[in-house]
Amino acid sequence: NKNTNYILIYYIIIYIIILITTYYITILHDAEPRLALHPHHVNSNWMKCIPDAQSLSAVSIPGTDQSLKEGGVNPYRNFQAWKLSSQLYAGVRFFDMTVWISFGTLYVANNAVYYYEYFDHAVSELQNFLSVATSETLLLRFTGYADAISLAKEMLSKGTGFHLWKDRNIPKMGEARGKIVLIQSPDFDWGLPINAMELPTEDKITQMKANIEYASEHCQNEMMLTDTGAKGQYEIPLTVAEKLNKQLDDYLLSLLHLKKRPSCIGIIAMDFPGPKLIQQIISLSCHSGTDAGEPILLVENI
Repeated sequence: NKNTNYILIYYIIIYIIILITTYYITILHDAEPRLALHPHHVNSNWMKCIPDAQSLSAVSIPGTDQSLKEGGVNPYRNFQAWKLSSQLYAGVRFFDMTVWISFGTLYVANNAVYYYEYFDHAVSELQNFLSVATSETLLLRFTGYADAISLAKEMLSKGTGFHLWKDRNIPKMGEARGKIVLIQSPDFDWGLPINAMELPTEDKITQMKANIEYASEHCQNEMMLTDTGAKGQYEIPLTVAEKLNKQLDDYLLSLLHLKKRPSCIGIIAMDFPGPKLIQQIISLSCHSGTDAGEPILLVENI
């Protein structure tokens, strides 16, 4: 009995040490400044360049994978360098969020140990941005278990101030401005159907280029998504992004210099996209004419 008690006390002490260590790691990490967005990299109103009559599917759109999972201490759960607000002002317009329920409250998955992101707060942050950047539209996809998705639908229906596009028909840009356009996923059936293409764990670069080429051939009439984010169980998102993002940047630059550029490439969702990579995608949407001249760079100063 004494040995059993000693073992129990030992495990209790270990558990307390883990809790204390995790708490201080979280506090110290939260005290660190997040990667700031430089004023020269702000693209808060870049969609002004898109004609109102243009189909949303025909707009080349930068996006993020697991958009709220930033700043974590676990490298397997860390997908982004910027908080949501910085992503918005950098020009990201597609967001991917996983929802979950804890004790009846709906959250969006992030990397916090104690301070979880409330679902309504995350959606409100998107809507608040649109109230200022009225030329823009934001595309939002949810994944999660059925109970969380059901509660998300209920909250979206009851939410005041949420301007949503829930229809299955692809809107024109003029119809989408100022709205959050919902995008379907295997878990979420509201909004626009989308052809979502992910990358295998092997030969990612070749498949990425093939997916973008396929998207460019179908994006006039269909919502297309090339997801370059880490998906494998043992893939570290930052490691994948370090190898893939440079190749993606070079490939997009080569498209910009083609004599006949693709008219669109759909949505590209990324892990750890930098401002240059985001700008390349914006430039494919906001270029002058169809020649191989330099694209219009819509970089604003604040």
